[in-house]
Amino acid sequence: MIAFVWVLLQELITGKGVITTFTEAKSFDEVVVPAAIAGVFFLGMTMLTVKIALGDEDDPLDPDAVLKELNAIDDVVKEELAKKKQRLQ
Repeated sequence: MIAFVWVLLQELITGKGVITTFTEAKSFDEVVVPAAIAGVFFLGMTMLTVKIALGDEDDPLDPDAVLKELNAIDDVVKEELAKKKQRLQ
């Protein structure tokens, strides 16, 4: 999906497809922008992959942790509703 977005952006910026840009280039100057875009893309993807791979050991979708957070939110909402009822009486 990310590669598709990269190709789409390159085609929008340069007006040509990636392969066409490289094959029709007559000098190195015509390949600088596409190569820079590709370099930034691959560097970003590498950094993102490393960040995900070295990330926390905690599972953000751990059912017990999610349930605990939802219960805490529920308790806060119940307290606020009780306070509002007391003010209205």
